[in-house]
This record gives sequence, structure tokens and C-alpha cells, in this order.
Amino acid sequence: MKHLTFARDGVRLAYAEDGAGRPFIFQHGLGADSGQTFDLLGKFPGTRLLAMDARAHGTSDVGPEPDIGFETFGQDLYGLLEAAGISKAVVGGLSMGAGISLNFALKYPDMVSVLILVRPAWVDEPMEARELYFAVARTIRQYGAARGREAFLASEVYREIAAQFPDTAKSLLGQFDSARAEDGVARLERMPADAPDHDRSRWSALTMPVLVLAHDDDPVHPLAGGRAIASAIPSTKFVEITPKSVDRERHEAEIRKEVTEFLSSI
Repeated sequence: MKHLTFARDGVRLAYAEDGAGRPFIFQHGLGADSGQTFDLLGKFPGTRLLAMDARAHGTSDVGPEPDIGFETFGQDLYGLLEAAGISKAVVGGLSMGAGISLNFALKYPDMVSVLILVRPAWVDEPMEARELYFAVARTIRQYGAARGREAFLASEVYREIAAQFPDTAKSLLGQFDSARAEDGVARLERMPADAPDHDRSRWSALTMPVLVLAHDDDPVHPLAGGRAIASAIPSTKFVEITPKSVDRERHEAEIRKEVTEFLSSI
């Protein structure tokens, strides 16, 4: 695997790539990094798989905090294709990565051969569960990551979400454990308050094949949101998969299976 960097507007962005063949760019979720892509997808025969650490994630720079948002992240994705010498690719992502990919596809449809959106957490408005991330961000800013984790564990917000959605509660705690929890905290404030695009009426103009994977039992990645995206974009295949909270291994295996079969059919 190669670990590389490029710069856009003075901000250094890191990315990784592995394999050779058809370019496939798959972006990570909020608070994760490019390693999530390779852990989830592994290797695809005949595929050049790439993933970028978004600003304030992984080893990429934070850059100006007001720039953290889907518009900037979509332009950063354009910068990745340019740096990697790619004119057209399969583009997709998980959660936040799905939002970035949708933003990019709307701006640069001719550069996207296939669009893959896994567990989208945004449609055309701010994230429904944004208050959860705002609570995490406030706690980190007040106490720092280590002390903040303990404070959040004792909070009413955590107790309520843990009682209903323990997997989501575990994921929120993971935001405190990230190496970028403190210097990248703006991502937890700005991304949930943003949206990939605010006008879904434009989405019908997308003509590339689209795969949307979503599941129930997850307040951050609502099933209804995945269905809404699928219904707004022509040529979309929608698949409901096993929730991660029910069986993580089966959940991930289904993602790999659906993505592999979809790409093989095109």
C-alpha cells in the first residue's frame, strides 16, 4: 500500500492507495480515516482502491475551521483525483464519505462512472442526529478528550442513547479516543450542521449507476434517509442490509458482497 500526500490551498491532505486497475475512491466516515476504507473493503481484483483522510481526520491538516464542510471536502476529492492522475472513477463512501461522494458527483458528474453510497447520514439537510455530535464536541472543548470521555459517559445524553442504541453510544465514545479528537473537534460541529447538497430536485440529473446501502436501528444513519436518496436519483439500486448493531461481521460482509456484485454487473 502506498501512503501519499498532496496540497490544496496550502492544506496538506493524506491519502492511501492499493492495487491496480479501475480507479475506485471510497471515503471514510466522520471521525475515522482512510484505514476504515481498507479495513472494510479489502482488495478488489483489477481495482486501484484509493481513500483520502478528510481535513481534520487521520494525518491530513485541519486547515481553516470555517472551511470544514461538504463543499470543501468535495473540492478536496477533486484534488485527489487530480493528484492521482485520474480523470474518471468509481466514487463512494461510508456515512460522511457518502455525503462527500454525492456532493462531488453533483459537481463533477463526468468524473464519476459509478456512485456508491453506504449508510448515508445526510440527505439534503443537516444530520438528524447532529445534537449528539454537538454534545460530544462541547464536552471535548470543555474538558479535553480524556476527561471529556468520562464526563460524557456520566451525561444524560449518553445514558439515553446507550439505553436505546448501544452501538451508536459506542461509536460516539470512539470520537473521544481519536488521535484528532481535540485539534479536529470542529469536524463534529461543522459537518453535522452541513449537508452534501440542499436541493434534491437537482439529483435527478445524475445518470451514472448508483448503489445505496442502508439499514434500520441506527439514529445516525436512518433507513428513511437512504430510501430518500435512492428515490431522488435515477438508475439507483437500493439494498437494505443487516444493521451493524445486530451483527457487525454480517453487516460488513453484506457491504462487500453488494459492492462487489454491483461493480461486476457494470
